[in-house]
Amino acid sequence: MPAVPADLSHATLNGALMFSADLTNANLSYAILSGSGATVSGGSLLTETNLTNANFTGADLGDADFDNANLNNAVFIDADLTNVVSLNESYGIAVYSSRTRFPFDFDPEILGWRLVPEPSSLLLALLGLMLLAGARVQ
Repeated sequence: MPAVPADLSHATLNGALMFSADLTNANLSYAILSGSGATVSGGSLLTETNLTNANFTGADLGDADFDNANLNNAVFIDADLTNVVSLNESYGIAVYSSRTRFPFDFDPEILGWRLVPEPSSLLLALLGLMLLAGARVQ
């Protein structure tokens, strides 16, 4: 029987110890993983955690530790990763939005992360194409 994905949306997981946990397909949208806890920096320990397809939309990741975490297809749309630890030591290609906040020394493009276009940007592009097509008809 396949495992049921964890639904931790809106959960407060301050200082949670999730070392080597399998959170594949977990929903962590709008969860809070900051605050005092077990790691040196005070955030949640996600070291060596499998976060494949995990949804962190709008999550406050505070100073969580992502050392050697699998972030393949993880979703960080509008998430706050400002103070996370070891994000450069994680692996996998995640997705993010223009409103995702990163540590000052982290460049998602270097790790191959994919920027998801905002819905308003897609709408503007579609409108522009429609206007261009309409101008050609006339």
